[in-house]
Amino acid sequence: MSYVSLFGEIAELAGLHFTGDIPVEYSDEVRQGFLVAVDTGVLFDKRREEELFQPVDKSVTDLLGDYFPEERKVIIYTKVCESTANSLGLRYDHLEYVVAAHEISHAITHLGEERFPGSGIIWDWYPYADLWDKELFAQLYPFLHFGHYGKREVLDVFQKLSANQLPIYNSWKPYRHISVREVNELLSLTRLRRFCAWINLDPPAVEEKIALP
Repeated sequence: MSYVSLFGEIAELAGLHFTGDIPVEYSDEVRQGFLVAVDTGVLFDKRREEELFQPVDKSVTDLLGDYFPEERKVIIYTKVCESTANSLGLRYDHLEYVVAAHEISHAITHLGEERFPGSGIIWDWYPYADLWDKELFAQLYPFLHFGHYGKREVLDVFQKLSANQLPIYNSWKPYRHISVREVNELLSLTRLRRFCAWINLDPPAVEEKIALP
């Protein structure tokens, strides 16, 4: 399946200029995104070894897809997608589209340029950004995209999948009623606020405009 148009549609929705060439590849590898510490009931991000302190209460824990910011590519894990579609009673093509939109949103929020073409203003410290921030926008933009383009059946699959995933993939829900403009503003402010904190500067008073989590 080709996702060339999806890159452009999500970038346009996010108000970002994107001209990159990000390949979407397929793999039958099974990768665990989170390592469960059975004795404590705590989740660890296997790739960053960072405690997330969330209860283990969801059924979908293996990675359905992945975005590699250093290599700048997207991978969809077909075997996990197939088993997830079967276990949740979802159409495989709809589920794959949801996974692709999520990973492509990672790429767009990382590499999309703000303000005007050629500005070079991207989320250049994205690989080191907060995991919850990255997953918030990787969920919000697919949710907005499916609604904007009238993809009702895909939206239903997105919501059913999210309901069976870990809490980090449900952080979008408090924001589901805000506008696209507000989400885009939140993305810009998150980039700025987190960057200011990272280099030990005082960020602007963004909370007056949008209540950040």
